[in-house]
Amino acid sequence: MCHSNIKELIIFCLEISIRELFIKRFGLARYNENLGTSYTTSSLNKLRNNELKILKGLR
Repeated sequence: MCHSNIKELIIFCLEISIRELFIKRFGLARYNENLGTSYTTSSLNKLRNNELKILKGLR
């Protein structure tokens, strides 16, 4: 049980890191285009805030 939680946490963190690196390198429009998503700067900030709350809650 613990292993799957750790695995999910690592994947969660990697997804955040990969997204942030991609957006820094290519921009939000290109990220949306590649993934078929429609994040705006505002919605991305909300997502980041939620992720930050989750990560802080895990400490």
